[in-house]
Amino acid sequence: MLLNIPYVSNILFLFVKYLMITFVSIYIR
Repeated sequence: MLLNIPYVSNILFLFVKYLMITFVSIYIR
């Protein structure tokens, strides 16, 4: 379980990053 924490953290970070990029893209339009 402890070994999965960095992996989950990485996925969460990528998800937030993708969400922000999508939001900015929509906002600029």
